[in-house]
Amino acid sequence: NPCNDRLFFSSGTEKDFFTFELFDSFGRLVLKKDINDRSSIDVSILATGIYFYSIGNLHEQLRRGKILKK
Repeated sequence: NPCNDRLFFSSGTEKDFFTFELFDSFGRLVLKKDINDRSSIDVSILATGIYFYSIGNLHEQLRRGKILKK
């Protein structure tokens, strides 16, 4: 899942909003944004490297993973 400039999301539901958080390799929060279905986030300003993400709502964490920024 390498990315260059943008991350794209598709949740399958247009009504729900989620919080996307992106952390660097030291665990520091580098980006936080509310997203919904078919959102995209500009990550072109981020340095090359591995980042860890979390997607959740008010009640629970829904997904975690890592992203390779080229």
